[in-house]
Amino acid sequence: MSENRNFAIGVVLCTCGGALEEKIDFSRLEELASSLPEVVKVLKVKDLCKAPEEKLKDFKGEVTHLLIAGCSERSSLNFNEDRIQKLLHYLEIDPALFEVANLREQCALVHEDPEATTQKALDLLLMAYEKLKTNRKAHVFK
Repeated sequence: MSENRNFAIGVVLCTCGGALEEKIDFSRLEELASSLPEVVKVLKVKDLCKAPEEKLKDFKGEVTHLLIAGCSERSSLNFNEDRIQKLLHYLEIDPALFEVANLREQCALVHEDPEATTQKALDLLLMAYEKLKTNRKAHVFK
């Protein structure tokens, strides 16, 4: 992990229209994300799938890595992998420097207890963060 240690991570916490807040304490997610080394921006949004470039315009040029915690890009009809690739290109973030913490399908939809669901969401966020720190660039934007 000695190469490419100069990076700035942006974290987006999406509540999926507020639905995830019924079982997950997003204030605890915000607190954790804000406390992590190399995280320079944390943004909580209601619906990232609607106008993501507008919502993340302050991330452009400020972050080198992006972590989105919300739904999966593989299950979202509005925010699929192609849409995320366009967002990453807009933000000038290499697609290899992106991770997702799937809070909807892996937490909120499968667990009932809000405390246990929140704890799992915190764990997933931390795992995605640790994974993101080990990722290496795959593309160069010109």
